[in-house]
Amino acid sequence: MLIGEPETCIAGLAFVLLLISLLGQRFTTQIAWAADTHGWFKRTLGVLFLLVGLSIATGFDKVIETKILDSGFNTVQFENKLLESALE
Repeated sequence: MLIGEPETCIAGLAFVLLLISLLGQRFTTQIAWAADTHGWFKRTLGVLFLLVGLSIATGFDKVIETKILDSGFNTVQFENKLLESALE
């Protein structure tokens, strides 16, 4: 159900899409360093993904999770704090 004339809705949608494309273009030019295939950012992410994959394949991630939970980290309290801050 449209509110108002269809031409107005189409013009508003076109304006919003134009705004998103212009802001997105500006944003991507500012973070061009992240798209550099030989840059430090992509190499660091690649190494991180390899380490995470290896830890999952070997089961080491379960060891880390167990140590975190045994150290007294209360996930319920942490999640409740996140929810409270998001609702404020």
